[in-house]
This record gives sequence, C-alpha cells and structure tokens, in this order.
Amino acid sequence: MYGSGYNGFDSITESQDDLSKKDCFLCKEKLQDVNRKAIITTNDGHWHEECFVCVQCFQPFKDPNDPSQESVFYEHEDRPYCHNCYTVNFAPMCFTCGGWVIGRVIEALDVKWHPECFGCYMCGAELCENGFFKHNGRPICIDCHDLLKKKKYICNKCFTPIEEFVLWYLKESYHPYH
Repeated sequence: MYGSGYNGFDSITESQDDLSKKDCFLCKEKLQDVNRKAIITTNDGHWHEECFVCVQCFQPFKDPNDPSQESVFYEHEDRPYCHNCYTVNFAPMCFTCGGWVIGRVIEALDVKWHPECFGCYMCGAELCENGFFKHNGRPICIDCHDLLKKKKYICNKCFTPIEEFVLWYLKESYHPYH
C-alpha cells in the first residue's frame, strides 16, 4: 500500500496530565492550551484542531462550512495529506486504465493496477485473488494458460486459439483474416 487513508480522527484516550506534557506536531506549542477547542491524535502525533492540515497545501481536512463532511486524510512517511495532494504526489497510475490507484495496489510484472483492472489479457478474468501466468509479458489466467498449452498458437490480435492456418508477422501468430 502506498499510504494510509483515514476517515475521521482518533479520539484521545490519554489522561489530561499526559497530554499537557506533549507538543503539537505542527506548531510545537503545548497541547493543553485553554484557548484550544480540540486535540486530534493520529498514529504519529497529536495536533491542535486548527493545526491539523495538509502538509502540502495547508488546507484543513474538514470543511468548517460543512460539518457533516467526513474528514479524510492520507499518511505518507508519517505526514498527513489531503486526497488531492496525496494523489498527485504519491499515488501510482494504473497500467490498464491510467487512473490513480488509491487504496489497494496490485503490483505485478513491474507495473501497478487497480485490483479490478488486473485481468487476463485473453479473457478479461480478474486475477487479483487468483494465480496468474505470464505470457508474452502479459498476465493470463490459469484457464487461458491451460488453453495455450493445448493449442500451439494464439492470435496476437484477438487472443483466441488459431485452429487452422497460421499467419506469421514479426514472429507473432495471427488469424489470416486479421
């Protein structure tokens, strides 16, 4: 995974005495300041509510005009980022669809995919939960691999077995009608 996404914030479970000894991760002031309303804690630190912002664009994670909005942030190298900044800076691009991969990343054959985009190049079956084989540098499912073993040639245009005459072009096999 290339970062962690969080919905909402963790609640403080430490005693008031423990918090009074800690500093805000951003401003370095003591957390127990009577003028502050809330304290936010993440896996790696404690923050005043107004100090908990994206480290890239400095925008808050929660819109003060829309309190019903869920607070979402992503952590990369122990630093919080908003969705947009995290995506632009750290999210890999899916090899198949070209979209940003947030959350689970499938990394195989030296490229990255969304789980739903990682599929057999012959039949389109999803491969993220099943085993796969590599054929001509592309992933194929077990069923298609078995089919390849039975048939000697697969068309490089439509990826179906070639039953009769094989047309060869640049060391690749094709149906004659392509």
